[in-house]
Amino acid sequence: MQWYEYNKSINTSIQIMMIRSQKPLSITVGPFGEVSLEMAVKIIKAAYTYVMFMKQVYEEK
Repeated sequence: MQWYEYNKSINTSIQIMMIRSQKPLSITVGPFGEVSLEMAVKIIKAAYTYVMFMKQVYEEK
């Protein structure tokens, strides 16, 4: 069965998915505006690294 043979509701959903997939995913961060998914992952990785470093420093005491 081809996509155009489905009922109107499914065709509308497919069209919406196709339109939305054309725009890259981004996250809005408060007053800083939009952050790309790639940049958000980098920020989270850096924060995790910092927290693990601080945890290691405090555990050595």
